[in-house]
Amino acid sequence: MELFSIGRISIKCSIFCLLFIMIAVVLDSMRAFILITIALTLHEVCHTLVAIKLGIEVGSIEVQPFGFVARLNTKNIPCSDELAISLAGPVFSLISGFSVVAIMQLTATNSPLLWDFALISISLGAINLLPALPLDGGRILASLLERISSYRTALLITAWIGIIIATFAILLGIIILLFYSVNVTLLMMGLFLFFAAIKEIRLSKTSKISGMIRRANSLRSGHSLNIKQLVLHKGVYAVDALKMLNTNSYNVFIILNDNMQKIGEFSENELLKALASMGNDITVGDIIYIK
Repeated sequence: MELFSIGRISIKCSIFCLLFIMIAVVLDSMRAFILITIALTLHEVCHTLVAIKLGIEVGSIEVQPFGFVARLNTKNIPCSDELAISLAGPVFSLISGFSVVAIMQLTATNSPLLWDFALISISLGAINLLPALPLDGGRILASLLERISSYRTALLITAWIGIIIATFAILLGIIILLFYSVNVTLLMMGLFLFFAAIKEIRLSKTSKISGMIRRANSLRSGHSLNIKQLVLHKGVYAVDALKMLNTNSYNVFIILNDNMQKIGEFSENELLKALASMGNDITVGDIIYIK
């Protein structure tokens, strides 16, 4: 749900955040809610500043229960840049939280307000380091996995970790709610993670092309890529060849005839152009013949 805009940046609010506000009002926990909002704001400002420093434009910011999520206009950024952006928020939250504790210890200050802020900041940093999408830890793990696997594989692994953690949180939240206390925080966190992870899995269906664009952007940033050669029979459908692309390498297809003789080769770019112009019914052999 869009709230307002600041220049070109659209400010949005998740439905889960609205539920948390209502719960805070009912449970008379507005002070905690205000401290959480401050901690979340500082957390997201760090993400945004690092993104801007790397030359990436922020299109929108969505207020969510466990973080303000910056939506970048350049979705397919190099994995090294995404790693830096993802780390910025949790690292700042942990440093700010432990710094407040250290200052209070050194000055012998006993302020419940500062203690609560420190606890919230540390908790925010720790929760966001969980290796599950859409949390920062999931983005970090996906960026690391992308160095040794495909972009889609990295997304699916971290999204499914998110579903597993969410399911555990939901079950534990229900148990706490039924047998111990009226505290729905863990249950709400689990539901938020579950639906967000499902959304990431749905988005992964288009990740093959997204991964290729990310790789192209990485090249423009000065990074290098390996070459992967795929040897295929001329009768293989081009759409099936597309599924074989490795998004961490530059792909070249070598096409053979029935006698295992090379009849030609083409790049991944030529494959995409052929599919766009001729449809999904062509074979890799057709691409050779029309070149």
